[in-house]
Amino acid sequence: NIAKLFRLENNGQNVDIIVTNLSSAISPIFQFHSTVVMNFISAEAMFCAYPGWTLDGTGLIHPRMYKQNATNLATVKSLTKYMQRGFTL
Repeated sequence: NIAKLFRLENNGQNVDIIVTNLSSAISPIFQFHSTVVMNFISAEAMFCAYPGWTLDGTGLIHPRMYKQNATNLATVKSLTKYMQRGFTL
């Protein structure tokens, strides 16, 4: 569902721009590995799907990761990155 990914970097800070081929631009957000990354910024607003958890530094791993056997090395590295940043998953 992700057609293209652009990563913008400036002074060590990254922003990922995700392009989808779905009719809903926010649909891919809810397919990511955990709730800690289910956020986006648009021209009109900032959105955080789980603000309480995110601001508290906690998150939930998407059950699809286990159901579809998506716990590959890339996913584990992504989850580890957020745990190293202080999130509890």
